[in-house]
Amino acid sequence: MIIRTLYGILGDQDVSAFTVHEPPDPPADRIDRAEALVFIADGFDIVAAVFGPLWLAVNRMWSALAIYLAVAVALAIVLALAGAPAYWHLIVDASLSLMIGLEADSIRRWSLERRGFEQVGAVVGRNKAECERRFFETWLPGQPMLRAVAPSGAASTPHAAVPAWLARATEPPLAALPHEQPAAALPKPSLLTRFLRGRAPSVRPEK
Repeated sequence: MIIRTLYGILGDQDVSAFTVHEPPDPPADRIDRAEALVFIADGFDIVAAVFGPLWLAVNRMWSALAIYLAVAVALAIVLALAGAPAYWHLIVDASLSLMIGLEADSIRRWSLERRGFEQVGAVVGRNKAECERRFFETWLPGQPMLRAVAPSGAASTPHAAVPAWLARATEPPLAALPHEQPAAALPKPSLLTRFLRGRAPSVRPEK
């Protein structure tokens, strides 16, 4: 939430902020790497606040779910031993749900870090699509492009990949079809052929 708060202070309220995370051992090609990136929105998550434990389970954040349940059970035991009234239990449950909603982005980042993900950048924009476009405009040019199309008849070698535009430039041109060849390239008829064509009888329609 820090990135979004800073932009709000500077005057732009309608802004979305995302952090970008890359999984461990990413693919070599930049297109495959881009598809594996994870964008995490910065800010309050109403779904996480309303469905706290279920949200953690759906997103497979088991460690965070275990911590949440342990804290909730511990607080319930403390309140029961202290003889607190029932509304205190509601206040504690609401506070835990609010905390999950406020820290949903941090919980997701922490879970990704435990799985070996690495944060590779942060970006801001008016929506997710604009943030993705801004990030890839600056990130993609610096990444290697190894996916290529092998020329016709050439054996593909995984260690000698070339850019696609170079592979297309080296492909042999396709032979033109007979009707696509220019008139100068077509063979001229022989003198005998032209003579026979001139002597060919014309067919008159029957009356």
